[in-house]
Order: sequence, then structure tokens, then C-alpha cells
Amino acid sequence: LDFKTLASAYVTYATNLDFARKNSNRAGDPSKGVYSNRLFVDLLNENTLNYKKEIKGHSIGLLAGFTAQKTTVKVEQATGINYPDDNITTLNTALTKDQAGTFNTRNQIGLVSYLGRVTYGFQNKYLLAASYRADGSSYFAPGKKWGYFPSVSAGWVASEEKFLKKISWLSQLKFRGSYGATGNNRIVDFAFVDLLYGANYPLGAGTCTVTAGQVPSREILSNPDITWERTFQYNGGLDLSLFKNALTFGLDIYRSKTDQLLLRQSTLGFLGVPQTWNNIGSLQNDGIE
Repeated sequence: LDFKTLASAYVTYATNLDFARKNSNRAGDPSKGVYSNRLFVDLLNENTLNYKKEIKGHSIGLLAGFTAQKTTVKVEQATGINYPDDNITTLNTALTKDQAGTFNTRNQIGLVSYLGRVTYGFQNKYLLAASYRADGSSYFAPGKKWGYFPSVSAGWVASEEKFLKKISWLSQLKFRGSYGATGNNRIVDFAFVDLLYGANYPLGAGTCTVTAGQVPSREILSNPDITWERTFQYNGGLDLSLFKNALTFGLDIYRSKTDQLLLRQSTLGFLGVPQTWNNIGSLQNDGIE
């Protein structure tokens, strides 16, 4: 009975200046400086409990686990335009500040997983395995965060049977098959909720008064119903070794089908936003290797 716990941290900090001198792109362009700082912190904790037992040719294995991951990304950016001297690139010397290019963001992404696996073998000839995992992701809204992914596999080592063991040139013959589901949550942050962005509002008649404010995104409409993308795969194959493993063959045949694809879908024109995130469409792959 083995218990294993692991904790790790990955931290990077980067600072950058992208400075374009006056007329560097085309005549009449002012000088421009973009200053950015990026802090990336990834924290991971994994815990597994593994049990193995041998009983008169029967081999049993049980595994249970819990993992948690948290990623924090902090980005600060400021943009200055029109510097009196191209050789002095400090932000305070810029005559104007670009509001659209100046921002401060802080994103936190979390993933929590529970997993379990059972394996069984008899006399190293008949092999079975089943696993199940549940993953919760902060990419999705409450009620849609969790995805559940089972899998099962079986194998038969035919070369261990008595009627094949006497064949001297046959080192191994194994047949195997599996079926399982995996998930994908890789989309942009906070796609399930509308984000606010800085914008100016013209108020009053005639000359109008410009007032600073905020508006939801004009490009992507949020969707609180999006959830995990899923891929179901069947796999069958065999492994063959001949002449004391001097010559080996492997054959795999598979079919995978992905549904609930996380894609940007066009919206109706009257909504005023051209696209939205949605679980729509499917994709199938077949292969022989």
C-alpha cells in the first residue's frame, strides 16, 4: 500500500519594452512605446493511494487519487505615444497615453480532479482494467464545471497459453482492446460571462459630452451553458514478437469521435455581437497503424 503526495510550483516573471521610433513604420507615424510586465504562477498538488495484491495467480491493483491545480496570470501594460526624443524611452516622457493599450488584468484558473483505477490479471494471460475520473474546471459556469470520463480495457496474452507456448519461434502474441472518454476545456478565460471593457459615452445634444464608462465585449457573446468537450475512442490491436524478440510487429485500429466541440459560432445579426462560444458539432477520426 503506497501513498504518494507531490507539490510543485512554476513561476515566471517577464518584463518587456516594445519601442517604435518616429516614422519607423511609415512617414508621419509618431513614436510609440509598449511596456508590459507578466507574472505567471502555476501551483500543482497530486495525491495518490495505490494498493497491489497477489493471490494464487491473481493480480489485483487499486488506485485512488486527487489532484488540484491553480494558475494565476497577472499582466500589466501601458502604452505611450509621441516621445520628444527617440533616445529617451521612459514612459513619463510620452506626450500622450493610449487608453486602449493600457490595462491591468489578473486571471485565476483552477482545475480539480478525482480519479480511480482498478486492474486485474490472471496468470499474466488475461488482463482487465477500468478507470474513472471527474474533473472540475473554472473555465465553465456553476452547474457546468464538471466532466466525467470512464475507460475500460482488456488484453489476452495468447502466447502464454499451453497450445502456443511450445512454438519456439513465437516470443509473444498479445491481443488488446480499449474504450474510453477524455475531455478538453482549453478555451479563453471567462467565456461563460460577459466581460466589461473601457469605453466612452457621448452624452447631451449638439457638441456632446464624452463620459468614460464600460461596455460588454463587442466581439464575443458569453454562453453560461458551455461545458467540457468530449472525445470517445475505440482501440483494438495486437503485438507480435518472433525469434526471441528479434522481429516485432504492432497493429492498431482506432476510431475516435469528439462531440460537444468548443467552437465560436456565428450569432444572429440583431444581437449586435458577431460570435458566441458554444458546444456544437462533432468530429470523427479513423486510423490504422
